[in-house]
Amino acid sequence: MRFLGALIGFLLIGLAHSYPQLIWDNQFPFGFDSSSVAPTTATPPSTATASALSPRYFACLQSCPATSEYNPICGTDNVSYYNGAKFNCAVQCGNNIQRLNSGACPSLG
Repeated sequence: MRFLGALIGFLLIGLAHSYPQLIWDNQFPFGFDSSSVAPTTATPPSTATASALSPRYFACLQSCPATSEYNPICGTDNVSYYNGAKFNCAVQCGNNIQRLNSGACPSLG
């Protein structure tokens, strides 16, 4: 019986670690890499940014399925999205952005 309890606990922990995790770093929730985010001199206009979006947006983003594969996408909001699926989730949930380029957004420092 003790073995079964340990096995169930192990499986639950394994499932929790395999699901994309919510990571808050005070500025960019949901795993956005804030260390590589830097403003540029010419930013295309955007009607909504991650900091100006509603709690409904963040709830949608949290429930949107995405893999943990690291293949960054730079958005026109100068946010490096962890991969194309995370970028697509942001768009589908209401963030008015476009793909700027593949790879992390350049830092200007």
